[in-house]
Amino acid sequence: IFSYRQASADLYREAGFEHAEYLPLAADVQQRRPGEASAEEQRLYNEPVTFVGASMVQDAQLYTAEFCRLYVEFAGGGREAALECQRRLELINADQRQDFSRYVVGELLRLHFAAFLEHTAAARPYLDLEMLVAQAAASEKRIAYVAALAPLGVKVWGDPGWQLAARAGARYSGRMARHRDELNLIYQCSTINLDV
Repeated sequence: IFSYRQASADLYREAGFEHAEYLPLAADVQQRRPGEASAEEQRLYNEPVTFVGASMVQDAQLYTAEFCRLYVEFAGGGREAALECQRRLELINADQRQDFSRYVVGELLRLHFAAFLEHTAAARPYLDLEMLVAQAAASEKRIAYVAALAPLGVKVWGDPGWQLAARAGARYSGRMARHRDELNLIYQCSTINLDV
């Protein structure tokens, strides 16, 4: 297993995977290198600020739904349990949203869902409930950071979740970038390309 996060590689090893290693992200210089951009390509991709990537909106929705499904199962079922889960998650997300530079999801999850986390850790130790909830915070952070750059004319290539940033003034291209030549052109022609 290769992970671009050192801490994740450590966790994999602790979980019993003997061959888990940290592998920093890098680029293949044969695929990611400047080339000649035509006048038309310059017109299409010459942007002051660009972002290419996933909004994570759809994943966040799926993971949040799975977290609540598991919580409702733990709580004995019913609409009240589902509403309680949603209410508690909104409290966590509202607090996290106050300052995306500090990560509080784990701490707040342990505060609001202590018995559920303890039960699940014993019954399903392989299941990372925090990761399910953290996806929503990560998605909101991406959208907030990119939307904040709207006054600089940021243009975004990615999934339809970026329409949320477009509401704040970011320019959404309406599609994913093709990963070979088009991605090179975006990187090459942009003044600044961001990675959240």
